Amino acid sequence: MSRRERRVSRGFTLLELVVAIGLMVMLLGVLAFVFRQSAEAVGAASEAVAVVQRARILGTRMGRELGAAVEYFVPNPMDKREIILAFEIASDNKAVEFVSQTLQDGVLDTWDIKYYYLEDPGGKGYGAIYRRVRQKEKYGLPATSSDVNEVVAWPVKGVYIRAIGSDPKLTSRLPAAVEVRVTFLDSWDKAHCGRKFTLPQAFYIPIYQGH
Repeated sequence: MSRRERRVSRGFTLLELVVAIGLMVMLLGVLAFVFRQSAEAVGAASEAVAVVQRARILGTRMGRELGAAVEYFVPNPMDKREIILAFEIASDNKAVEFVSQTLQDGVLDTWDIKYYYLEDPGGKGYGAIYRRVRQKEKYGLPATSSDVNEVVAWPVKGVYIRAIGSDPKLTSRLPAAVEVRVTFLDSWDKAHCGRKFTLPQAFYIPIYQGH
């Protein structure tokens, strides 16, 4: 056999090339599938952590402000203390409004705060919890700021707020605690919120001021 014939015989046939390309395509497909699954798992884990963090932030914030809820008194013309209380839970149990007092740099600030749930348009079944705050102006204190509305939790569903008990030492206007139930949803796939991850939470917030 000549040297030229031996060189030609070392080449690949068309069938061998087709098989090699097919195996390469299959391997790339498997690698792409594994990569996609890994990316989705990482995304789901990251979103789960984010949902837990959102729940923790909402619970801490509402707990701090609801815990500082007070009965608010103003004098009336008969020189008596009349109870003016801005503590109200909406009839649908999706909102709570109250007066909260906090110390800022040694100065006592009194705020009218409202947490309320609004569903997103389009009948999606989920929405957001908003926080509206204003410095007291309705009951004798001058206002130094206008209403501020902000989203404090989104996307959520199943919002339910109710009062628990009352302290007999008070006027029976303030409850002993407030229960807040919220289901937090994932948001990394905005077209299908809650399809990947949901986190039902129940917060029990004692009211410890205003006694």
